[in-house]
Amino acid sequence: MFIARADALLAVMAEQAPELHAGLREIADAAPGAERERVLAEVWPGLEKKAIDYVVAEPAAAAGRVVVIPGDFGWDDVGDFDSVAKLRQPVRGEEHGVFSVGREVDVVDIDASGVVMSDQDRLIAIVGLHDVVVVDTADALLVAARSHAQDVKRAVARAAEIGREDVL
Repeated sequence: MFIARADALLAVMAEQAPELHAGLREIADAAPGAERERVLAEVWPGLEKKAIDYVVAEPAAAAGRVVVIPGDFGWDDVGDFDSVAKLRQPVRGEEHGVFSVGREVDVVDIDASGVVMSDQDRLIAIVGLHDVVVVDTADALLVAARSHAQDVKRAVARAAEIGREDVL
């Protein structure tokens, strides 16, 4: 688990990934509201997508700038929707297998289990499906088996291949 001051993390990022750091600073420095949304839409797509582990943690550790302290607590790297499901509580009682992620989602489930994430105001119904992930946004709908949660990256890559960068 990383515990650090933000300025320390940003300093390592500035050294190790100056273009990424500059882009993130540009987004953060934009005025909240419409200006930030404009800058975000302009800058974010061009930023290199790299995990904090590679950009900050590993270089800082290699330079001896990290202290490791043992801890006794549960951990999950939450790398996909299957991990999210394991960490969530059921919507209605322990026997219920539909998990809601994010804001309150209206879900009707009939003999179903899975993870539902939505930023829409519409009702989501899941019937006869088990261990699924449903992600409902304004521009795309994802339905996947939890066992294939790692393959979502492949779907994103395929969407880019067919020219649908608008939904990425």
